[in-house]
Amino acid sequence: SDLAFDDCPENIQYGEISASSVPDQVELFNNFFTNVESSSFSTEDESSKNIFEKFKEQHGFRSGFSCQTGIHEFISYINNALGQKLITLALFIDLRKAFDLIDSLVLLLKLFHYGYDNNSLGLMSYYFNNSSQIVKLQNTHSKPSKLKYGVRQGSVFGPLLFLIFINDLPLCILRAFIELFADDTTLAKSRKKLEKILKDFDKKIEDLN
Repeated sequence: SDLAFDDCPENIQYGEISASSVPDQVELFNNFFTNVESSSFSTEDESSKNIFEKFKEQHGFRSGFSCQTGIHEFISYINNALGQKLITLALFIDLRKAFDLIDSLVLLLKLFHYGYDNNSLGLMSYYFNNSSQIVKLQNTHSKPSKLKYGVRQGSVFGPLLFLIFINDLPLCILRAFIELFADDTTLAKSRKKLEKILKDFDKKIEDLN
């Protein structure tokens, strides 16, 4: 039988969670991300060809980077500030359900900006526009609901798509320390007076919004 989402109790919240089975994504993976470091880029700008190496602030889902490398850079920044007798204030940001908040249109625009050709963009557009979710409660299934947001959890290339989406976040923050581990963001600022740091942080939070 069918169960509409509106029929569910108010205390049960079924958010849109993007998931994908391996058989459904193998062909997409082979046709899309095998081109990440190949000639599928239509741009001649060498600086845009390796989009995963372009943003050094990201320490998650990347070979050679880890929590340890991120912590090392953060501690080094603090020690350097202490050596200059500066006050350091840090802000730790964690996006709730980050993978499910990704706007597919924005992600496609970023892929276009990074030089992906029309075939690659069309492939990913088809992938995003033909996804839906069904909630199963015992022997009852909901009606299909089209997914408008999110990269697929449990997929082979979901983390890579997420990195493409979020890696340019540091471009919004100037003259401050910023680093990422997937969706976890560390923002720090060092100055002689705490009041000036707080004022700077107000502006930088506005920039993030």
